[in-house]
Amino acid sequence: MKNVYLFQPQNLTGHEGMVQAWLPYSVACIWAYVSQFKEITDNYNLEKVYATKEPIKTVVDTMNDPKIVGFSTFVWNQNYNLKMAEAIKKKYPNCTIIFGGPQVTYDYVKYKFIDTIIESEGEHLFKEFMDDHLSGSIKKIYSKQRIKDLALPSAYSTTIFDDLIAEYPELTWATTLETNRGCPYHCTFCDWGSVTNSKIYKIALEKLQFEIDWIKQSRVVTLVNLADANFGILKERDLEIAKMLRTMVDDGPVGFIDISYTKSYNTYLHDIVRILDQPTGFTVSFQSNNQDTLDAIKRKNLNEKDLMKLLSYAEDQHVTHEQEYILGLPLETKDSWYEGMTNLLQHGQHKVFDVFLCSLLPNTELASPESRAKYGIQSTFTPELNSVGPRNREDITEYSEIINQTNTLPQKELIDCFLFSIIIMHSHCTGYTFVTSRLAEKIYNISYKDFYQELERLLYQDETFSKHLNYIRNLLVEIFATGMIKDPNFKEEGRFDYLSYKFFYKNKNRLYQLAAEAVENLYGLDVKDDLVKVQSNYIFDMSKSDDFEFESIYNIDDFVLNKTKYKVETKMNKMEFMQLWKLGSGDFHRLHQKKKLVNNITNNTKTIKLTLVNAN
Repeated sequence: MKNVYLFQPQNLTGHEGMVQAWLPYSVACIWAYVSQFKEITDNYNLEKVYATKEPIKTVVDTMNDPKIVGFSTFVWNQNYNLKMAEAIKKKYPNCTIIFGGPQVTYDYVKYKFIDTIIESEGEHLFKEFMDDHLSGSIKKIYSKQRIKDLALPSAYSTTIFDDLIAEYPELTWATTLETNRGCPYHCTFCDWGSVTNSKIYKIALEKLQFEIDWIKQSRVVTLVNLADANFGILKERDLEIAKMLRTMVDDGPVGFIDISYTKSYNTYLHDIVRILDQPTGFTVSFQSNNQDTLDAIKRKNLNEKDLMKLLSYAEDQHVTHEQEYILGLPLETKDSWYEGMTNLLQHGQHKVFDVFLCSLLPNTELASPESRAKYGIQSTFTPELNSVGPRNREDITEYSEIINQTNTLPQKELIDCFLFSIIIMHSHCTGYTFVTSRLAEKIYNISYKDFYQELERLLYQDETFSKHLNYIRNLLVEIFATGMIKDPNFKEEGRFDYLSYKFFYKNKNRLYQLAAEAVENLYGLDVKDDLVKVQSNYIFDMSKSDDFEFESIYNIDDFVLNKTKYKVETKMNKMEFMQLWKLGSGDFHRLHQKKKLVNNITNNTKTIKLTLVNAN
């Protein structure tokens, strides 16, 4: 029997106080397929599967005469896999090493220790490779058309996952599910379409039910990543699947299901989101609000009408939602970014959102030499922004390639845009300037863009805020120049946005003043005291009682000028707040996602209409 070893290693991460690893779904799919053939099981034995980054020397020294070693490779394990493969080949020169996965390109044939590569879906191609290996003649590259018939054995039907769970009883686990393969979109920055092309092929619901049942019975799988590119696009089918998925939470150990929703709107999304009822609600991936950019990256966002339907539904049903944007895409400018960031407020998106610096992924159109030249793309390789955990048993650095400027967005302006997003996120979406900006827009006809650009100017003039914003600016300059950030505070937090959550809360009173000053500067009348009063009572404050009343010249139910009395009730007590304050900024981030720092304010009297005095 010839021994086979498979690697799909990922970093260990933290989840609810436990250390979490990922079950190696891709290699399990491949082995589940090939092991149904007698010629394979008669000649090959799966000796071991590696799902974590074990010390290379330990792995190599404990191998038992490997004949085939396969690696599933992406941005989070590329360098580890290459070093592992090189070490294995050195000690076992007669073994055959094969690489596959989204990161693999034709360039991989340059590595002398790699014998062959797979491009495209792996099940059929790995079987073809093993047949060739058995006959003694393998090809350098295995590539073919997509798998259309997805009646494939389940990764969960092997003993791979059970063996790993038994081997590491101290870990909790994350895993992957698929309900279909394929993406009808061709976004140039994304490798999803390049891997599975455009047509969507479905996986049988009976297979999915079997996998869900396995997860529920596992008791240790606490996170599930749904690998569909556009969940909800298949409407009735996906609504039925949502009900099936929900049972992993209701009747099983799963606490969170990570989902990429469809980029097109349909009313089934309402029920799907409601049924799944995830802590973070749902995410709409916009990437950009600039039409020239969307055209350049071959992307179509939700239109304004459908977006408003979805956001209105979310608000009515109290469903949490957030948006994702990518900074550094082609044809984005500083003005278009500022316009896009403030337009989302105009459309009713006032929740926390994410901004990512654009990564260049292999096998994507955006990473091609032609796109780099056309859009003047310059980039940096960095280990700092990989979305992977810090825990490894082998200290090998992984890098991602991020865009640091284009021919329409010089580096300084790109950093300006990133910091403007930080200001919007940590002042408006957290609630600290939410009331002031909405009153400015509704009563004083000050646009969100004008308000936040004026606030930006004042923040950079303020000693405390300018120091913080320039601190982040310098970190970005450092990472773009060197790929590294030496500051230990960043390494502890791991995300640029996490650096600001506690800072903005600690300095919220000064922020209230500056926001009111921005309105005064733009409107021309003294309204600061009234704005600060109503805004400050909107946010949880340790110095105030849990329940109190106040009177304002503003009605913040309708954002009009009406003299109104309010009753304030906090959503958390002071002890709870102090406990969360001691934890990391990730926990503080989740406070904002759930709007726990925003007080319940109820109208406690009949309003008295007031007359607006114009500055002129």
